[in-house]
Amino acid sequence: MISAISYTPDEFQINMLWFKSAGTITDTGCVSVKPGVEFPMTTRTVFFDIPSLIDRIKTHPEESFFVMKDRHTPFSCGEGHATMGPNLLLKRFDDKTFGIDRFNLFQYSFEQVRIMLAHVMDFRQRNEMAILGGIVEDLRIDSNLPQPLVSPGVVQMLELCYRSGRNLQAMGIGLRSFCQTWDMDSGLPNFSVASPHFQTRVYVSDASQLYAFLSGLQYPDCSPALTIKEIDVMFWDYSVTVGKLQAAFIAKGYSNKFVDLDMMFKSWPGHRMLS
Repeated sequence: MISAISYTPDEFQINMLWFKSAGTITDTGCVSVKPGVEFPMTTRTVFFDIPSLIDRIKTHPEESFFVMKDRHTPFSCGEGHATMGPNLLLKRFDDKTFGIDRFNLFQYSFEQVRIMLAHVMDFRQRNEMAILGGIVEDLRIDSNLPQPLVSPGVVQMLELCYRSGRNLQAMGIGLRSFCQTWDMDSGLPNFSVASPHFQTRVYVSDASQLYAFLSGLQYPDCSPALTIKEIDVMFWDYSVTVGKLQAAFIAKGYSNKFVDLDMMFKSWPGHRMLS
């Protein structure tokens, strides 16, 4: 799914993208992402101006970013929607670190892109267990509905991972973040909101490692130990769910339209975390 819906821009493309952003800020301080459509710049990101979103926002005063759960269940797709999971969002535009009127990751300069990307990765790493917890919480709610959207094996697998409290990488899972920017082919925006936001999903990064973790669980919530068949069902449900999600994104026209932030960060010359 990751390779089907996303791509990793090289240095030349990154420079093209931030240069494209520079040309969209108008004399009135607005951002014009489409002909005849302008978004006013304020000291708060547009997400804070939508009352219906407030109850989905989890934030801390000292952080530059916050987490907002999607209106739909993670891993779910249906009529009119397909979602990977929560969004990581920039709190405010007037930030000395990221620049005034920051409406997209690809803005200002090559170095400014790297700075914001490093901060996003750092924020996610420090809050990865809380993000996983939010995903599991939404999956639990879905599982109690008369017609759940997500297969039970996915819910059980991720809930067991979350309950363990272990480092995600040690369990063979991880978080992967994506963003939308200007389309490399058409030059039109793939994003609908002029505010930095990064779609984030949990994924299986190492199936063998995840199997070893699940088969070795021995705490009270998993007694007796999981059988090979039970783990097999979890893996099957996960594979089918991701396959359906991928098909839904492709059907909606998202083939290679997302930027893979993880691969972009790893491929950055001399990449490094902040902490």
